[in-house]
Amino acid sequence: GCDQTNRITVDKAILVQSVNGPGATIIQGAWDPSLTNGLAAVRCAWLTNNAILGGFTLRGGATPWGTGYGGGVSGTLMSSGVPGATVASCVVSGNRAYTSGGGAFQVALVGCTVSQNAAQNSYGTAGSGGGAYGCFLRNCLVTQNSCNQQGGGAYSGVLLNCSVVGNISGYDTGTYGSAGSAVYGASLTNCLVWANTSKLANFYPSNPNYSTCTLADCCTDPLVTGPGNIDLDPQLLADGVHLSEASPCRGAGTNSVVAGTDIDGQPWANHPSIGCDEWQPAPVVWLGPVPQINVVA
Repeated sequence: GCDQTNRITVDKAILVQSVNGPGATIIQGAWDPSLTNGLAAVRCAWLTNNAILGGFTLRGGATPWGTGYGGGVSGTLMSSGVPGATVASCVVSGNRAYTSGGGAFQVALVGCTVSQNAAQNSYGTAGSGGGAYGCFLRNCLVTQNSCNQQGGGAYSGVLLNCSVVGNISGYDTGTYGSAGSAVYGASLTNCLVWANTSKLANFYPSNPNYSTCTLADCCTDPLVTGPGNIDLDPQLLADGVHLSEASPCRGAGTNSVVAGTDIDGQPWANHPSIGCDEWQPAPVVWLGPVPQINVVA
């Protein structure tokens, strides 16, 4: 179904899956033309407990006044306190929330790319969890998200075999200027949290990668207390996602939380790599081939 707040509403415990995957199937939200998050804004999707959304791109969503959570997708918590709906093999990109969860709010994200979302308002007084807020994330890439306050990539929740890279936290102008961390108040295992940015860090000392988190078998900087954690350069390829052959993250994770496949749909090794990518001997084709005419070989 659909309504004025959500492009699609899944109010029954069913699976809604695309035929051709996120590259060809898009759920397009809408920004308020004046305020982004305003009366005319439309979230991409809202899911009830035990509903599953699979194989879509959720983009361009925002939150109307009074529902400032989850610009891309929003769900609810079950009685156990864990997210009740699942978003699998999706791209959640380019969404905005006024308060929390620019990309996703209180859902489980499995094998998803969460990128270029934001949780922020123009005053700097709100905005946490630019990529995800209160979510369970497994085998996900969280990159290039931003927020006014804490959790440019993710705020609270649980992250397993995820990469949180290149996110921005904090607000750098006006009375409410502050610094922040890419992951805040979360539990992380087998995760790569690297190369994130905190605004105003020179004035308000802050670790741009993590704050108030529990980490195990993770790669981040500075080194954090916890079993199996390392602070070595992950030696990513030029795309900033995939591991190079010499990466210290290869084989450095724990088998105890491994499930499914990596972000490319490839199997995890025994022991798995840290992050969302498992190194494979086959070459990575990041962009499709481009025909060259009248060019010397």
